[in-house]
Amino acid sequence: LRFFVRCHAPTMNHLFCLCLLLSICLAGCGKPPAETTLAGMTQGTTYHVKFVSTNALASETLHREIDAKLADIDLHYSNYRDDSEISRFNQCSDTEWTVVSPDLLKLVSIAKMVHGKTGGCYDLTVKPLLEAWGFFKHEGQVPSDEQIAAAKTKVGLNKIELDQAGSRMRKTD
Repeated sequence: LRFFVRCHAPTMNHLFCLCLLLSICLAGCGKPPAETTLAGMTQGTTYHVKFVSTNALASETLHREIDAKLADIDLHYSNYRDDSEISRFNQCSDTEWTVVSPDLLKLVSIAKMVHGKTGGCYDLTVKPLLEAWGFFKHEGQVPSDEQIAAAKTKVGLNKIELDQAGSRMRKTD
């Protein structure tokens, strides 16, 4: 019985562990940093960014930077803007080479890689099919078999060639 009492009597190690445990528990009782929410409009919809920062981050500056980056993305890649880089390429009706930004060339190159790895399930050339179904004008129409067949002749990443060295793309038909 004496051995049992001696082994379980508080020691310096026990007191240290108890103090450490209390310190850890009490450290979580402080006021958490405030959450900052930024929101805006882009590409016909809204965005919301929430973050917690422990340093003096100027949320107004960050908000302006987010808006500028999203506006730049919209300017280059929006299917809803006639003046976007991708829309200008889509409007080309010939097979001439078109100089494009390195970023667009890289995105299309990645899309071709994903297209290959998914057996064609991912295909960024489906716009003619989307138009046939009325998605861009919110018409919700059901196209005829002939309209679908005609749209399918324009679909396929094999119909876009890339020239990495010249930062150019072209349609093959």
